[in-house]
Amino acid sequence: MTPDQIFAFVVALMSAQPAEEAFPGLASGGHDPRYPVTLAPCLRPLDPWEIEGRTIVCGRVDVPADHAAPEGRRIALGFAILRARSLSPAPDPLVFLQGGPGADVVSQMQTWAVAFADWRQRRDVIVFDQRGNGVSDALTACRGATSGHFAEIAGAPPATGAQPVSPDALLVECRAEIADRGEEIALINTAQNAGDVAALVSALGFAQGWNLYGGSYGTKLGLEVMRQDPPGLRAAILDGVAPPMVRLYDELAGPPDEAAAAIFDQCAGDPACAAAYPDLEARFNALMEKLAAAPIPGARGRPPATPELVATLIKARNKPGVLTGVTAWLPKMIVELEAGETATLDAIIDDEIPPPAPTAAEVVAAAPIGLTEDQKALAEAILHMAEQQKASTAAMRAALVRLGEDASLLATPEDLPEAFERAMLRAAQRMTRDETLALLDGYAALRVGPQRRGALLDFVAAHFAGDLRLRLSRLVQAMTPADVTQTFARLERDARPYEAELLFGFHLMVYACQEDLPWNGPETAKAFQQTLRIPVMGAGADAQLESLYGQCAALFEPAPRPGFHAPVRSSVPTLLLNGLMDVQTSWKWGALAAETLDHATNLAFPETGHGTLLYHACSRDIGVAFIENPQAPVEAGCIDDLAVKWVLPDGTRSAGSPWPVRHR
Repeated sequence: MTPDQIFAFVVALMSAQPAEEAFPGLASGGHDPRYPVTLAPCLRPLDPWEIEGRTIVCGRVDVPADHAAPEGRRIALGFAILRARSLSPAPDPLVFLQGGPGADVVSQMQTWAVAFADWRQRRDVIVFDQRGNGVSDALTACRGATSGHFAEIAGAPPATGAQPVSPDALLVECRAEIADRGEEIALINTAQNAGDVAALVSALGFAQGWNLYGGSYGTKLGLEVMRQDPPGLRAAILDGVAPPMVRLYDELAGPPDEAAAAIFDQCAGDPACAAAYPDLEARFNALMEKLAAAPIPGARGRPPATPELVATLIKARNKPGVLTGVTAWLPKMIVELEAGETATLDAIIDDEIPPPAPTAAEVVAAAPIGLTEDQKALAEAILHMAEQQKASTAAMRAALVRLGEDASLLATPEDLPEAFERAMLRAAQRMTRDETLALLDGYAALRVGPQRRGALLDFVAAHFAGDLRLRLSRLVQAMTPADVTQTFARLERDARPYEAELLFGFHLMVYACQEDLPWNGPETAKAFQQTLRIPVMGAGADAQLESLYGQCAALFEPAPRPGFHAPVRSSVPTLLLNGLMDVQTSWKWGALAAETLDHATNLAFPETGHGTLLYHACSRDIGVAFIENPQAPVEAGCIDDLAVKWVLPDGTRSAGSPWPVRHR
């Protein structure tokens, strides 16, 4: 942004504007009386360039707990709308369906505002927390079970003399609390989620035309939405595809196996790599057996070279920013390990491979054109200024985040909720360890029961004494009703990240145990294990499945639904995106889903793991162009530029051969 644009942004940030002006109809209850909308403050932090009420709005949509019984119980789904940047936006938004299942979105707006920035140039982007997750957790909330052990959940050892509680025991307590409330946990399923998507779109005023982007589990949800065929669905992007007909848990080892096999297939398809490293797959499997029998000792504190270490390195490429570019070095590493050498492996472990970004001087020295000394000095100066600008931009982003948070606080002469929190933190520094743990548990327990001034006063009386109790009590008494609400909101915000780490597995099991495991089985999983090309990549899958089946038996009843695992047939234009390094959803599964879709384009990306949009501009640009015109042929030539350029034994690189998997 230019300095003038930044100045205008800061002025706008400090100027209040009703959300109704930027988001017509939402402040008055939304666009569909069947699904009322209530606006609410967005969870912080937001992306630095967001202005609540202008560029982003958040709230709740009221939907039936059971879409087959719309007159029954209602639940609230938390949502956020990121407004299009264009002054002439397209009318059809992009609706993001998060993965997991069990991952929340609304509390992670900084991440998703960046991830969908390219689509947002022309379209609104809508995100929401699926039922049972994040701020939409009415059916699965178990704050009573977690509050009593909150300090442990946050990572602290138990109080003196107290017995530690295991995560499995906490989940059993959580499930019991949900059952005691009479919640019908079977209503948390993919079919009901798909009904929520249609309700959300209608409530927000986009039923005439909209698009979806599903990631991971969100692809399974997206396919179910397509099966239900709600009005207005214009196009779909499925990224990291998990089709309903795949037996996900029988094939738990499939994605890691196929990600490893893709390394050897790509090398075999590259003439230089194939010549330098012939029969690499067979040699790798033999090497893994050799290392299992006799690991190569690690030098200078490094771990020994074992099959587990090598498999971990291959799997780690699944996340963006982790071991980026290391694939090109793996054949060289394998050949060295065959000879008992660990030079490349050690360099990977020490973060020396891939090599760090070149310095300004190195960039100039490597320039393919001849430069005079003056030109070299000028080029280096420009590159140094670019580095300084990058650092300055990062500092400015941090300052804008803080400014946005400060601007969102309730305008009182003294911010009483923050003063209350600061006073508690200062007091905790003077407490004994056991007193601090009791304070944390008591503070978390405020989320259970009525959120009233009296609950705060009772908490103060239970954990503080003397002048501090008097000061905290006076702060609470001075609070307005809005201050009290804000205090409980801050508590929920502070507690959520710790609780979410424990409950993510619980939320995943809600779906896995009810929908998927009845479609899978231990015997068929063992049979699948025998088909792996790279057996080491399946190590540990049996133990994972055994643990999951045991947890499911303790917590949930199977709730299979007829037809759910049948292939989805749809005429909605669909773009399927797959990463060859993905160890969560196989890159081969996109082709399976595409078989029954009338207008599908299936693409596989080298050097890409789970969630292609997080890796490179190629998948994002293809996706943006597709949503802009879903009927046009997909131009995917940029995939060829991602081809691995293999490191050869002499340190030079191969030319790279394009990966051939793409079809319409």
